[in-house]
Amino acid sequence: MNGCKKGQAAAEFLAVFGFLLLVFVVVQIVLLDSRNSAEEERQAIFAEKFVRGVASKINLVSESPGFETRFEVTRGLGEQALAYTLTLSNSSASVSYNYGGALKSAAAPVRASRLNNGSGAQAFNLSTIGAYRVNNTRGVVYVVPA
Repeated sequence: MNGCKKGQAAAEFLAVFGFLLLVFVVVQIVLLDSRNSAEEERQAIFAEKFVRGVASKINLVSESPGFETRFEVTRGLGEQALAYTLTLSNSSASVSYNYGGALKSAAAPVRASRLNNGSGAQAFNLSTIGAYRVNNTRGVVYVVPA
């Protein structure tokens, strides 16, 4: 009889331990998922701020003939330094990047009726890392490496 009670106690202990382990694993998965969501949101906010900053500089220059300003294209976007593509056109500035296997993007309006990269293109990607100069010459807004 005594051996049977010990066996039953061991089985009950394993059942409780297994249940607690299962609860722990579920809680860890939920916490990890919420952490990933927060990181993805931080990355999206950073991309949005970056593209808005570029667009605002282009918009400022487009409204101010003779004015010049600069912005930086960095090696990576955000805290994780993700590879990205910055695309400029007469109507928008957009940044696209890959996060967690999915293509993400952010955009901001540009009000430059004549945007140019120095070679005549009116929609173009900026892929060279470094500073870019934005200036307004006779109504044409140029975005060229500084």
